[in-house]
Amino acid sequence: EAERYFSRDFAADNKAYQAAGALARAIPATVTPLLLVMFTSRSGGKKDEAVTDQRILLGLFAIGLACGCIGVIAFKDIFVQFIFGQRNLTAANMVIPLSITMVFGGLSQAIGIWSLASRWLRLAILYGTLGLAYWLTLLWAGHTPAALLHTMPLAATAAFGILCAAWLLTLRSQPP
Repeated sequence: EAERYFSRDFAADNKAYQAAGALARAIPATVTPLLLVMFTSRSGGKKDEAVTDQRILLGLFAIGLACGCIGVIAFKDIFVQFIFGQRNLTAANMVIPLSITMVFGGLSQAIGIWSLASRWLRLAILYGTLGLAYWLTLLWAGHTPAALLHTMPLAATAAFGILCAAWLLTLRSQPP
């Protein structure tokens, strides 16, 4: 079924998409251990010192995502050439929207984990609902690889914006 949406050379396009996706997924994968430590700390203690440490871990996670994205995009041609053994412009061009998607998806995941560890059920439900809306949007708008690659970063950014606003409002309403 997917063959009809790719170019005539489905095998080459599919390989390019898979390689670009693997590079982009490496961005959150390298900093996810920080989230695991933050979750354990957040669910275990909410004293002033612990909260400061948790915010530092969250900040390091965000910085790691941003640096990873910049690095993958800056060196995409080298990484793609390493994977294929030759230049592949199709895969290199796919890296940018997929990397941006991974950054905003990772930031949303961080807020979702924070809300779960804090036992903020409404925010956790919003996180799940936005995830479902993201996938439904991709199913609705992503009928071609180009449309999918255009929609993914926009939908991930929108979901993060909504979730971040709700998270900040929740943080403000919590007693110190």
